Amino acid sequence: MRRRDLIPLLLRRAWTLPQLARELRRPPRDLAEDLAHLWRSLPHTGFEADITPARCRKCGFTFGPDKLLKPGKCPHCRGTWIAEPRVAVRARAANPLPADPPDPAPAGFNPAGEFPDWLTFLDHTADAGIRVTAPDLPTLFSRAAWGLFSVITDPATVQPAEAEPVEVTAEDLPALLVRWLSELNYRHLTRHRLYARFDVRELVLPKPAEPGTCRLDAEVRGEAIVPGRHPVFTEIKAVTFHGLELTEIDGGWRAQIIFDL
Repeated sequence: MRRRDLIPLLLRRAWTLPQLARELRRPPRDLAEDLAHLWRSLPHTGFEADITPARCRKCGFTFGPDKLLKPGKCPHCRGTWIAEPRVAVRARAANPLPADPPDPAPAGFNPAGEFPDWLTFLDHTADAGIRVTAPDLPTLFSRAAWGLFSVITDPATVQPAEAEPVEVTAEDLPALLVRWLSELNYRHLTRHRLYARFDVRELVLPKPAEPGTCRLDAEVRGEAIVPGRHPVFTEIKAVTFHGLELTEIDGGWRAQIIFDL
């Protein structure tokens, strides 16, 4: 594929490098080099680059538009919770107006203190994680799902317009939590959907000293991704067992989940 052949694809929507790499079956680093060459040639065409730079979701630091691959760490706060850069191409305006100043707090940026007090984001080498507390297990599973999608997007932009049933089983409670979050992430990745409401209707645990499986029955509500309205900060490859914690504490439950990005 010639570099100029990327233009029709980039006109359709904004892409992260991993998304574009999967679409074209190319290594992300090779695509980053191709895009850098393409940007230099665009002044001689009727198009211009439309780049949403990488941003630290912990402190708000914005990287330069030349950083097309997701940075590993924020140089300001050393955090690893980075919203991936997105790239697109748009038609050049015939008489462009002066650019508006950048929004200091775009949709999806939540500085410290704007998340619920039951949710904590964890920096983890090459990954991301959350810690969630709740008064009971159904609420814990619901809040963990909300935390998952707050890593992926800004839940405030998602309309809970369409309901879907979800039922998962596992051999124990920690595995059930991973299975539940993995199922929601799978639907996001394969069906291009985002969710903002998670109603756990039933959470069944086997009786002590008796064989059986854990089961969760829930209804989730959300909608299909709408480019331009739903920011997609990053993609989660997997919900992992690494660093997984699920503990009963005074006044409720606490869970820690690490995501492979």
